[in-house]
Amino acid sequence: MLIVELFLEINSMNSIEDDIPQMPNPKQVKKWSLSKKKEWLLQYVQPIVQAIFIPYRAPISDNIELEVESGDQTYILQIPPEYIWKTFECVIDEVHLNVEIPGEQESIQKTDDDLFNYSISYLRAIVDFALLHRCIKDGNIDQLTVVCKRLIPLFAGLHSFRSK
Repeated sequence: MLIVELFLEINSMNSIEDDIPQMPNPKQVKKWSLSKKKEWLLQYVQPIVQAIFIPYRAPISDNIELEVESGDQTYILQIPPEYIWKTFECVIDEVHLNVEIPGEQESIQKTDDDLFNYSISYLRAIVDFALLHRCIKDGNIDQLTVVCKRLIPLFAGLHSFRSK
């Protein structure tokens, strides 16, 4: 199902030309605070996000291997997944150790996702050019100024520092 169709279904609308229920007057919206604008937007966006977002957590089925050094010996402990986020006691060479097993948020290192960053940049450029087209078509000089400011980094990044 397309997102537009889902929006229409959630808001009991027959077509995209129908009025959005409880749509405020644009002059009223200009007077609203940013938090009130966000609240109004979330009222319409949150049901769509909840309908299409399915949280997924991969099951952990393998034992976790933990290396413990005692003197000149290295021991490998096989720890069942039910001990994640918990502390347990183990005895190595007659020494009692309290071992805390980190969860997946602590053990996963955050890396840069170049494909995601490229996709976001690409979509932003598309939206900016669509807005530019719309501003020129409507003759809205105020919005045109804002869109041109948004396009500066795009055009600044297109030329080499060696070009004259």
